[in-house]
Amino acid sequence: FFFVCFVRTAMSLQPLAPGALRHSTWLHSLCAPQTVSSVPSARPPTLSQVLPTMGPAAPPPNLDISRIQAPVKASTAPQYLRSGLKAADPKPATPAKPAKPEPTTFAITPLPYAYDALVKKGISKEQVTVHYDKHHKGYASKLTDLVAKDPKLHGYALEELLMTQPPGPVFNCAAQIWNHNFYWHSMSPEGGGAPKGALLQAIEAQWGTFEKFKAEFSAAAGAHFGSGWAWLVKTPLKRLAIVTTKDADIPALRGLHPLLVCDVWEHAYYIDYRNDRAAHLKAFWDAVNWDFANFNWIMTGG
Repeated sequence: FFFVCFVRTAMSLQPLAPGALRHSTWLHSLCAPQTVSSVPSARPPTLSQVLPTMGPAAPPPNLDISRIQAPVKASTAPQYLRSGLKAADPKPATPAKPAKPEPTTFAITPLPYAYDALVKKGISKEQVTVHYDKHHKGYASKLTDLVAKDPKLHGYALEELLMTQPPGPVFNCAAQIWNHNFYWHSMSPEGGGAPKGALLQAIEAQWGTFEKFKAEFSAAAGAHFGSGWAWLVKTPLKRLAIVTTKDADIPALRGLHPLLVCDVWEHAYYIDYRNDRAAHLKAFWDAVNWDFANFNWIMTGG
């Protein structure tokens, strides 16, 4: 069937889509996860442990499902080796206390092109520099400070924070890091035009023509009130959909696979276009990275 899905932030959080946060290596947190010793049993599981298999039987994106909780694992008694001597039974050595995890220092993925690489597409060097160095890096600095003040979060990786934290300062900063990582890769100095191959066929099957899809995506992005993001996603039923999310929300947390995103926060275009979002959208289409979208399409099973 043909439809356009607009997901609003009023929806309850749903299970993560399989690999939606982790299927691309360039989106991984730059900090290796560490063990949280203060609450050994409360460590969240990896995504592969808690995610269902996506398929026709997966729940629809608007089904209310409570937040996934990490399973509590029973502690395992340490095993000791006795010496080969015939003396009295030696007492086992007292196990060393596990070291407390250090607070994680968060970073962002490197910009995949030069600051001035999108100038010919309508996005200036100053705009990219301020957006990447001030806003994107700023979220990483704020998140590092917030996590340092909360010992329960020491050692958590970016994706673990997204899975476990409620809406608030920690979640917002983590989500904005993830969203911007995805956004920079959604554009390319060689971008623009229309997709090719299987993704183009899927778009035409969903909307009839690529131009109709482009018009509906632009309408959704242009009409989105306030700050947020406009996404092309793949649903659990393997359909394409246009989704807008408010502020720092991520469609991957609602069971949807992101393929492409356009930042509609005003800081993404104010230097170049002031409050003219339509002009910003035109520049985005001139730079859109269909190779990246097609990669994500393939990684989710095509």
